[in-house]
Amino acid sequence: MKAPGLGRSLGLVLAGGGSLGAWQAGMLDGLVRAGLRFDDVLGFSIGSLNGAGYCLRKMDVLLDIWRNIDGARVMRFKPKLFPLSLYTNDAIAEVVTHGGDDDEARRNCRARFTIVSTDKRDDRKCYARFTPQGEDGWDGPIHRHLMASCSIPIVFPPVQIEVGGQIRHFVDGGVWVSEKISFESLAGCEDILVLVMTRPDEIGRDPGWGYLPRREQTVREGLWDYIDVGLSTLSAHPRRPRIFKVFPSRRLDYSMLGFKTRFCRPAVDQGVLDASAFLKDPSKYLVGR
Repeated sequence: MKAPGLGRSLGLVLAGGGSLGAWQAGMLDGLVRAGLRFDDVLGFSIGSLNGAGYCLRKMDVLLDIWRNIDGARVMRFKPKLFPLSLYTNDAIAEVVTHGGDDDEARRNCRARFTIVSTDKRDDRKCYARFTPQGEDGWDGPIHRHLMASCSIPIVFPPVQIEVGGQIRHFVDGGVWVSEKISFESLAGCEDILVLVMTRPDEIGRDPGWGYLPRREQTVREGLWDYIDVGLSTLSAHPRRPRIFKVFPSRRLDYSMLGFKTRFCRPAVDQGVLDASAFLKDPSKYLVGR
């Protein structure tokens, strides 16, 4: 089913944002429960985990994780000097098991799915592609690419993945590097929904005193710009898709590393409500209208 006013071929971009991804998961769940089906999905950082929940038919597991995130103990302090990192990514490894092994994931996959990470060796973007039953490609192992896409540099260690017979080290797909992110994999869609956790009225907001609030404000603003860079890669196509940029109805007023149930559960509920608001009139969210 497509919402009124949406085209037949529907794409989805799921932005990063750490624990703010709880809102994104709720929004996605609301859209899916209303009957929307996506043909192409692209996710980076926490957006890749939410995208896997949809593409691998594990939305119930995904929502349970977000609503009870305390049980996942995401931030497990275990500093390492080389490579420099503060927390182990064991929790991420455990969370990605909701997709099962590669054989199960391939069987369950219901949409073309692109996971974006960053290669530490040359600062290039990696676009791992997964398709239903692997008929048009399967750049497995999918769980390793999901872990890599979420591995924020310094916070979590890089993830090793064998590519072309070589071991490479990958980190968060939302990292700014010289090579710009591309949304080319969604170029064939008529309409694309973008779920970003930054609100436009947060741009230029005074975060107050202290390094951490200022750093988080910089990251939030950067994610908004990062999405715009990706969308710009679609502008040259003769049949440019329509873009619907959807963001929270009110600021998600907690830290991006606030993986706590008391923050994430209300954010999930807010996302579900925001999905209903979008479906009532998608044209309000149309970019460049």
